[in-house]
Amino acid sequence: MIVWLDGRTNIKGKPQENFARELMELFTMGVGNYTEEDVYAGARVFTGWNLTGRQAAATTTPYYNFLYNSAQHDTTAKTFTFPIYTDGGKTIPARSAAAGMQDGLDLIEACVRHPATGPRLARKMYGYFVNEVDTPDARLIADMASDYYRSGFEIKPMLIRLFVSPQFTDPANYFKRYSWPVEFVVRSIKEMGWAGFSVNDTLNPLIAMGQQLFEPPDVAGWDLGPLWFTSGAMLARMNFGSQLATNQKFELRNKARGSVTSPEGLVSWALERMTASSFPSDSYNALVDYARAGGAWTGSDTQLATKASGLAHLIVGSGEYQLV
Repeated sequence: MIVWLDGRTNIKGKPQENFARELMELFTMGVGNYTEEDVYAGARVFTGWNLTGRQAAATTTPYYNFLYNSAQHDTTAKTFTFPIYTDGGKTIPARSAAAGMQDGLDLIEACVRHPATGPRLARKMYGYFVNEVDTPDARLIADMASDYYRSGFEIKPMLIRLFVSPQFTDPANYFKRYSWPVEFVVRSIKEMGWAGFSVNDTLNPLIAMGQQLFEPPDVAGWDLGPLWFTSGAMLARMNFGSQLATNQKFELRNKARGSVTSPEGLVSWALERMTASSFPSDSYNALVDYARAGGAWTGSDTQLATKASGLAHLIVGSGEYQLV
């Protein structure tokens, strides 16, 4: 975070606000629970938090260690609009420079203890693991938040509560999160096949879809939600589906051989293999029309190769396939 959020320039007399702001906005309580004055006070709290270069030997790669530079720490008191201490105190007292690192530890603990942090973390977990489309179950969110505070701000009890909840396994919550590009790519490869297909073949398509692996756009990381689906990104998904289906044409034929006896059977086979949310009747009928088109059904290898890969492309490129 010191690197990402310009902490190396946060010094006494010239506080850098980025880390303090994101600590409150992104990682704990969220927008609406702090003020700009809190951000400025928080920046002063973290003055002197820095890095120092290290190299164990001439043959090793240099690396960095955390460094608290007491000479660059603002030693004056810092007052916030929310409680910092369990007795309700809102002011971090003036401390000597040597003891000043405790300022930051006090603020971090206050942020994780804030009454808005637990519910916010619970909602984020619910959105990622269960359902980001519908309003989360209020009782479950409250129970997860309670586990968080009762355990001393541990994440594990929250996840246990979520994973054993009926909401986690409720079929009504299937296909209620928008897939990230990497999820879309991995899932389509797993379900279509990967014979002769290299991981390197996915990297440029992923970038076209809006996700470069290990390079999130900012410190907030990857977003949930429908913003993944611009017209260009959706076209990139459809193109990748076409590329993969063509590449796996004969693998799909081999998998379908002996399993289907009709166009409708081939559609059912393809929908079972390429898992997607339920297709509305008109979309399902369009898939059947595609499978029937081009002459009488024979189930020949040539027909299976063409139709199985074509259906895979249509399904993977559909809106129904973009939810997980």
